[in-house]
Amino acid sequence: MIPLRATNYKLSESWPPAVIIHHSACRFNIPELEMDKTTFQTDKLHNINYSKRRKETGFNFIVERVRNDFHVICSQPLMTQCEYQDIDEKYWRGVHICLMGNYNKDIPMNRMYKVLSYRILAPLMRLFIIKEEDILFHSTISNEDISCPGEFMNKEKLLMSLRNVLRRKAVTRRTS
Repeated sequence: MIPLRATNYKLSESWPPAVIIHHSACRFNIPELEMDKTTFQTDKLHNINYSKRRKETGFNFIVERVRNDFHVICSQPLMTQCEYQDIDEKYWRGVHICLMGNYNKDIPMNRMYKVLSYRILAPLMRLFIIKEEDILFHSTISNEDISCPGEFMNKEKLLMSLRNVLRRKAVTRRTS
């Protein structure tokens, strides 16, 4: 078990300007974390990160498939910075999401797009007033030649799923 080390976090002083999507093969090129398993792998990812003496994973959320569904795991507090040497510092304040797997080798399931849209992206867009064009792939903002979140990750499919979620009204409670 890795203790929460809140002193390692650099807090953002303003709202996130964007949402940046990665896959675990980007930062952790480890074969056993590449494909879906029947049990959670996020603990392995945290342990590997810790053994490499990194402060944090660099992701606010991790989306992981276990059996037939996808789960969203909070990896570090929302308003903390995720530092990447290959992207401009203004994106360190963004919300970074890791898709567990290697999407250069595996095709994302439709369910993953839906879970990513309604459990993370739509709420973040509503909360922080983030525009659709500010949902970015790591590869589009990197100053290195990378394919993160993978060649098989389809941004149009993701945006179509997100639009379907955003068309629905937000659920509100009645107080009476």
